[in-house]
Amino acid sequence: MKIDLTCPVELWHYALPEKQYPFCRLQLFNMTEQTVVSVQAVFTCYDGEGMLLSRQVERVQRLDGRPRSAFEMTVDIQNGLNAAGMDFSVEKVWFEDGTVWRHTPGSGSEFVSNALPAGQRLQVLRSLAGPDAMGFPSDQGAVWLCVCGRPNAAGEDTCRRCGRSKRDVFTGFNEATVETVIFEQENAREEKERQERALAQQRAEQAEAARLRRRRITRRVTLAVVCTLLVLILAFGITFHGIPFYRFYTASRQMENGVYTTARAGFEDLAAQQGVISLPVRIDALGLDVDLLDISLYYKSAELAKECTYRQAAETMASGTLPALRTAQDAFDSLGDYKDSADQAREARYLRAQLLSASQQYESVVELCDSLGNYKDAPLLRSGAVYQIASSRMQEGQYTAAREQFLSLGGYQDSARQAMMCLYLPGLEALEAGDYQMAISLLTQLDSGFEKTGVRLQEAYYGLADQHFEQKDYETAAEYYLLAGDYLDAYSQAAACLYEPACLMMEQGDYAGAKEVFDRISSFRDALEKSFECVEEMGRQAMETGDYEAARLILGDALDYEPARLLLMDCFYLPAVELQQAGDYEGALELFASIAGYLDTDDRVLEIRYALADRMVQEGRYLEAAETFEELGDFSDSADRAMDARLSEALHLMDAGEYAQAIDSLTELEGWQDSEQYLRSAHYQLGKQLLEAGEPLDAALHFSLAEDHQDAQLQYQASMYALAEEAISQGRYDAAAEYLAGIPDYSDASLLRSQSIYHSAETEQEAGRLAEAAALFASIPDYEDASDRANACYDAYYSEVYAGARQAFDAGDYGRVVSLLKDMSLENASSAYADIGQLYREANYLYANRLYEQKQPYEALVYYRNILDYKDVDRKLDRVCYRMLGTWVSRTGVYMEFRDDGTCTLDGKNYYFRGSQFSFFVGDKPDALNTEWTIFSCQNDVLSVQNNKTGSQYKLTRVTE
Repeated sequence: MKIDLTCPVELWHYALPEKQYPFCRLQLFNMTEQTVVSVQAVFTCYDGEGMLLSRQVERVQRLDGRPRSAFEMTVDIQNGLNAAGMDFSVEKVWFEDGTVWRHTPGSGSEFVSNALPAGQRLQVLRSLAGPDAMGFPSDQGAVWLCVCGRPNAAGEDTCRRCGRSKRDVFTGFNEATVETVIFEQENAREEKERQERALAQQRAEQAEAARLRRRRITRRVTLAVVCTLLVLILAFGITFHGIPFYRFYTASRQMENGVYTTARAGFEDLAAQQGVISLPVRIDALGLDVDLLDISLYYKSAELAKECTYRQAAETMASGTLPALRTAQDAFDSLGDYKDSADQAREARYLRAQLLSASQQYESVVELCDSLGNYKDAPLLRSGAVYQIASSRMQEGQYTAAREQFLSLGGYQDSARQAMMCLYLPGLEALEAGDYQMAISLLTQLDSGFEKTGVRLQEAYYGLADQHFEQKDYETAAEYYLLAGDYLDAYSQAAACLYEPACLMMEQGDYAGAKEVFDRISSFRDALEKSFECVEEMGRQAMETGDYEAARLILGDALDYEPARLLLMDCFYLPAVELQQAGDYEGALELFASIAGYLDTDDRVLEIRYALADRMVQEGRYLEAAETFEELGDFSDSADRAMDARLSEALHLMDAGEYAQAIDSLTELEGWQDSEQYLRSAHYQLGKQLLEAGEPLDAALHFSLAEDHQDAQLQYQASMYALAEEAISQGRYDAAAEYLAGIPDYSDASLLRSQSIYHSAETEQEAGRLAEAAALFASIPDYEDASDRANACYDAYYSEVYAGARQAFDAGDYGRVVSLLKDMSLENASSAYADIGQLYREANYLYANRLYEQKQPYEALVYYRNILDYKDVDRKLDRVCYRMLGTWVSRTGVYMEFRDDGTCTLDGKNYYFRGSQFSFFVGDKPDALNTEWTIFSCQNDVLSVQNNKTGSQYKLTRVTE
């Protein structure tokens, strides 16, 4: 959502127009300490699919928006009844003291609403903050949202809507405070329910006590019988229940005192007696079968035996020694899923692993950590143990096994480096032992920047090369010397091994083999130049056999060697010349393109392209030829040949009947040779085509463009005559007259035109458009009774109105004259009414002057505007009272607008006014203009005025006319 935080009013509610009430009603809130008297806003309406219906700017005046109060306004919205939704934005707000707030484009701030849904949280929030609370306060960076839902600027300490302090809102009405209140309310409710339950229980106990008292007498009667039975039961209980209970009690005390082994034995003995001795009894009254010797102690004993084991294991584990931890681990394992025995067993293993790690028993640590999985930091503990095992093996020289274990640790500490050391150290050992091949196989697995791997590897290559040199295997020795790079004199040794054999190969004509060797030692002596010489010789041999393509591929490897480069140019030039001479211009061009500027290549390219263009002309490919000739510029007669080719293309199109395209081509030639004659011919032929196709209008256009070609003008007249006949047959007499106007000498065109105008005039007369009918009849005075009918139409049109206007004018009622004549056609009037236009203008002039003299300048302005070019009206409209009309603004922002309806806006307030040469008067009513302003100056763009009542002076600049 978006809001202008500086806006002094905010929208609370609105209702779209309905059939019963076709106006938009809005409720706004004034957040300032001033009274709002007017609001200008933009109303944008949308339909149900979100499409724009209307957008209008409306200013509502005479409002009474009291400070910090809600107020309403009603607006007539265009298309409001069809709207499904509306956007509303305030542009200006006028206050009672004359100040104006204006919306600044781009001043909007984004925010997210904090409104809470209906429920307990909103209810509690409103009980704390008040009934206007909408949601929790929210800090959204550039804005903060108050508990009332109002967005405020980040720097504001109080809410613009409700006046609450920002600090109080965020400390007293936040979500945590509300949740605390809810929690306390829930506790209070639960306490109340608990007390109610306790009271109910107390009442039930009292009722039970009363019932027991009633039964006490009955119980005394039976007491004797019961006592007898109790003696028997006591003897039975001591034997079968008392003794087991005593044993259970003894074991329980032993367990509490930490004598777990004895207690466990007692509990296990009691658990073992379950079901050994039984005394089943049938109670028919209850329908139950019970065993009088089956007591609950037996069932609890098994669990308590486990509890003894659990407590004993816990105390044992607490001692923290390896044997104790192992004993505790086994005990917890034996308990299975009893309580958290499984977790305690893992903890015992974890503690054992820590102790074993401290005593460097790393193999056992790994075994225990594997069983612990991801328990606590067991993976880290395991990695540390594996690291120590690998380090020990590396110290013992077991590099392969150590490397595997270091690699298994991934990114643990410096495991990656230690894994590389497991290659580097045996590599050094092999190097020192002279086993260079082994050293190379190990060191090549490392990055050259690791320790001194690069240098050690060069040393190994050099040593291996020396071994091969001693064995007279010079080629292999050279390879390893080269691999040794800049180590000692490795390169010189390699070159010495290869240079002489390569020179011998070159002398024997094996240039390819020699070049390969020279390239390997290119920086040795003149090896690079020797390599280039080999390339030159191989290229020359290929050229001698006529295989220029192979020669080019070979010589391309020695472009920096001048003899080879020149030879390469010949490999393009010579076959290109052969292709040119054979007429294969395309192939020759392709080759010449690779050696531009070489010898006479550029001249040959121009000759070839000229010949290609000439071939295109011969093949009828005129457009391609023209484009090619044009690309040749001023070579030979290329420019003329290009124009000839385009002319040939146009003639070819004409021969094919494509006259429209031919016209386009000939137009571009701009008079080249006979192109103008051909252009007229093309227009003529296209006109005939169109005429035959039943398109006389387009045909006439092209016949007119054909000018004097053959009978083009006669064909043009025939086409226009045909169009006129078609229009007459369709009753379009005005169109027929227009077609015939340009061919008065063709056949009976002049007579036919008069007939068409006559029929058009009759149509206008029948439709009641007498002025138009009279003008048409008057344009053909010599045709039949057209002149008389024109006069009759004028009389019917003007007579009554003219008489009334003349009478009113003579009586000085100029306003009535204007009213009678304002909608009349005053042009082309007959001689009897020739002064009707003058009568209308003079009436406007005299009536405007009268109104002005009566101090009604803006009523007079309407009539002056009817006759802007009449007499001295332009001078009268230059009066100050008219020049001041428009919108003006001062440097300090004072806004004034003077309207031609006699109303004005002065710094946000609306008035009526009347201007004169040196002053103007302002008031709340047209007949109560009681405030005088002095006009010091009123130019086109500058207005200087003074309020005589307050003495305030203003210099304003024009904004709009």
